[in-house]
Amino acid sequence: MDATDRGNSGNIRGAKEVRDVDLRARSERDDGKRRGRSSKISRERILEAALVEFAENGYEGATTASVARRVKVTQPLIHYHFGSKEALWRAAVELAFARMSSVLQGIEEDMAHVSPEESVRVMARRFVYFNAKYPEVTRLVIAEAATRSPRLEWMAEKHLRPVFDQLAMLFDTGMRSGLLKQLPVHNLLFAFLGAVPHFFDSAPLIKILYGIDPQSEEHVAAHAETLVELFTSGLIAPEHKEA
Repeated sequence: MDATDRGNSGNIRGAKEVRDVDLRARSERDDGKRRGRSSKISRERILEAALVEFAENGYEGATTASVARRVKVTQPLIHYHFGSKEALWRAAVELAFARMSSVLQGIEEDMAHVSPEESVRVMARRFVYFNAKYPEVTRLVIAEAATRSPRLEWMAEKHLRPVFDQLAMLFDTGMRSGLLKQLPVHNLLFAFLGAVPHFFDSAPLIKILYGIDPQSEEHVAAHAETLVELFTSGLIAPEHKEA
């Protein structure tokens, strides 16, 4: 083999090596992307399972092991993504209230285009349909609400107070305008918010007693209209009630 042939052979080998390196690099990048997507999916699945676990069993009753079993992953993977049980709980709370924010989003604009009585109905319906879709959100709050703790104080100040303040502002505006009866806002809020989830949380009993599924579209709508009728009948000032 002369010098020219050896040079060409070297160039071919060199080009092949470059292609091989490039292919390996691409493969590693693709593997990294797949791992990244897989990691994101795993984290999301863990978070969804944690939200349900904490809602059903409370902070004390839930464990990272029970969350792992729900989603069929290893317990170390949960600690890899979240670090600790409390960090996982906080992340689950953040997810819950991100969903709850959809209830209030655009509500003032919606209420501006309907009659005073219907505006109350709009708000009430939103909460009922939200609770039917995401019952674990209210359950998570109830699980913490019975005992004062640093967790409850954090959740109340960061997430609950803004929601309750916005609702209170709407009620106060209605009372000042004469649309709504003068009633304590905290009683109104907790009476309604307590009545909304109870129908869905009692699904097993309701199925035994009445043979119906509270989560069905038909019965969610019926629950919404029942609560709307009860609360608007008692809340709207007589002179503002529609004929």
